[in-house]
Amino acid sequence: MCGVAGLIHRGKSSDIGAELTSMLQSLKHRGPDSTGFALYGNPSEDEHVIRFKFPEQEDLRSGFRIHEQVKERKG
Repeated sequence: MCGVAGLIHRGKSSDIGAELTSMLQSLKHRGPDSTGFALYGNPSEDEHVIRFKFPEQEDLRSGFRIHEQVKERKG
């Protein structure tokens, strides 16, 4: 069974990545399907748009390494 989560920020932005990750973590019990993000809008000058492929549920037992992966990707 799948699940869909979304959020809309009007005005001041916040840590969207952390909020989406938290929502997806709360949905992971719904089934073994892949997980992904879709972000819409133009990034500001100090923001970056990146694409991730998250591992399947059985590979998530060790947890997300998203912050380390972002640093590796920027490096």
